Formats: sequence, structure tokens, C-alpha cells
Amino acid sequence: MEMIKLEVNGVAVEVPKGSNLLVAAQAANVKIPTLCYHPDLKPGASCGICV
Repeated sequence: MEMIKLEVNGVAVEVPKGSNLLVAAQAANVKIPTLCYHPDLKPGASCGICV
């Protein structure tokens, strides 16, 4: 799997290409509250708590 490197709040992380921002934030130990996110499902954006 191809990986990409980026920074989240100044923390360098490496995540699989195509990952969403929540996955990158979790890799940087940044907590973003969510209710509807599940890694095996498509983003639903139904609750809006993470926005």
C-alpha cells in the first residue's frame, strides 16, 4: 500500500494514500470527537460533530 507523509498540528505522520483527515489526526494522537465515523464504512457526515 502506498503511504503519504503529512503534518497534523506540527506532528509528522505517515498514513495510507486515500486516508481521511480523521485517520491522519488519530495517527498524530489528535483527538477529534466523532459519533458516526467507522473505519470500515464510507463517510456519512450525518452527525456533523467532527466539523
